[in-house]
Amino acid sequence: LHYRAFLQPAFDISLSKISTASKGLDYGCGPGPTLSQMFLEKGVNMNIYDPYFYPNKNVLEKKYDFITCTEVVEHFYQPDHEFNTLFSLLKESGFLCIQTMFFESIQSLQSSHYPKDPTHVCFYGKTSLSYIAKKHHVQCEFPRQNLALFST
Repeated sequence: LHYRAFLQPAFDISLSKISTASKGLDYGCGPGPTLSQMFLEKGVNMNIYDPYFYPNKNVLEKKYDFITCTEVVEHFYQPDHEFNTLFSLLKESGFLCIQTMFFESIQSLQSSHYPKDPTHVCFYGKTSLSYIAKKHHVQCEFPRQNLALFST
């Protein structure tokens, strides 16, 4: 229940922009794909992908109306490659919803628990995410704390 509440902001933002006919992908869903279950409860089907727990690469050969990527991008060893993959999977007029802890300064990063997790290898702020959007010729907005929404 606590994890569902944690995912609720990304879920709410995404749900407000789609219909039950939309096709989604939960990229980096982890061992218990919760977000896709939340969408299914609202009548929206999502494929799931996780390189460790659900490594079905067939889902990476399709195009999606929306992609969720919650608490995943901080694990990217090759963020440029991963973002290229994510944007290539979006249909025209699609969107990518990312949830991760934002850091706007070295001081805020150093005082956080986030970098103490050895699997967290890449950190982002609004400036770096805006740069990624510009590089990929997409729009980026920040609808809530620690949420980025990229639109094609």
